[in-house]
Amino acid sequence: MRIGIITVNLNNNNGLRKTLMSVLSQDFEEYEHIIIDGGSEDGSRETLTKTKNSKIQWISEPDAGIYDAMNKGIRICKSEYIIFLNSGDVFFDNSVLRKFIDNNFCQDIVFGNLFMEGDKELLRYSKKINFRFLYNYSLPHPSTFFRRSIFDKVGLYDTRYQIVSDWVFFLSAILKYKVSYYYYNETISVFNQDGISSTRLDLCKMERDDYLEREFSYFLDDYMFMDLLEVKLKRYEESRMHQLLLSFQSLMFYSVVRMLVFNSYHWVLRIIRFMLSSNKKENI
Repeated sequence: MRIGIITVNLNNNNGLRKTLMSVLSQDFEEYEHIIIDGGSEDGSRETLTKTKNSKIQWISEPDAGIYDAMNKGIRICKSEYIIFLNSGDVFFDNSVLRKFIDNNFCQDIVFGNLFMEGDKELLRYSKKINFRFLYNYSLPHPSTFFRRSIFDKVGLYDTRYQIVSDWVFFLSAILKYKVSYYYYNETISVFNQDGISSTRLDLCKMERDDYLEREFSYFLDDYMFMDLLEVKLKRYEESRMHQLLLSFQSLMFYSVVRMLVFNSYHWVLRIIRFMLSSNKKENI
């Protein structure tokens, strides 16, 4: 089984070098590395020209954005599984690809943990993926292996979006097409947080809202209402009033239990006294 690594780059020569070094350092050799450069003018093309390796193929030409470039890579890729490792991103260690192959996965999407370079934070993910999870979060794109065939089933990345097309793909693949997935509890990659998706949160929200309104409008209002109720409930549970009520409930419960125990003890004493008095009368 081969793995296809797709790297998208635009004027990030330093990041490209870092990613190239990470891929070349893997202790597994059955891979193809496809680099889609958007016509960089910062020396990236020269770096690619100097890199002599039969496993690497690259093109450098203008494109319509990151997802257009990723789609180019998918069309070129011949491997069974694909992972996207864009310029600046690196594998967590030198054995990531070998360990993935050793597991003999058969699922359509296999996702692992992601280390955030800037925040120095390791992100772990849920084993269960549903609308609730994907509404609030996404899967770790640089730490996800995709079976190449699901792009034929689900389609390529939607180039109408600048930032969220990977998130859109996950929603469509898992919720609409019901592709199989698996949480692989290993750290796959280190994510560089300098990209547009990490800095343009306003555009990210606008694009997410647009997709949800187009594809899930029939129940989106109900879901958002339920989500709002849950937020209010959580705030209430954390409020001082709720804590006071809990304390009062605990006090009342303790009082009731104490009363029941006292009354039970009292009745037991009465029964014992009655039995003792009856024995005395019989003896007389």
